[in-house]
Amino acid sequence: MKGRYKTMTVSYRVSKFKKEDRETETKHLKDIFRASTDKTVFTVLRGGSGSAYYISPIVMRRDKYSKTIQPLSLSYAFACVLGYPFVVYNGMNAVKITGGGEDMGFRLVYNLSAKLYGYENKKAYTLQQRWL
Repeated sequence: MKGRYKTMTVSYRVSKFKKEDRETETKHLKDIFRASTDKTVFTVLRGGSGSAYYISPIVMRRDKYSKTIQPLSLSYAFACVLGYPFVVYNGMNAVKITGGGEDMGFRLVYNLSAKLYGYENKKAYTLQQRWL
């Protein structure tokens, strides 16, 4: 059994983002969700322990060349817009989110939706979240 299980490690981390990057990523996310009829964000739990979770947000998008539906990872964009740390956790891009006692995938998507669309008239519920 020795050496059978690898330890989980964070190999890369970005905690601070430039203002220009936030503006660019906010525009990028608005363009993605404006073009999409389905506003569902799929979340994948990459790992976590205690009060820290590593979550990858993914949207399904139609490729304009092959006309097939492809997954698009938005971990960096989510982290940049929301100000959460972006990490590479075991080779997978993820957003580090801390806390507990609630659905962290929902919290991640709800916070982004509120940031993009605002809170008035329940616009913060524009984006939907599903676990994969």
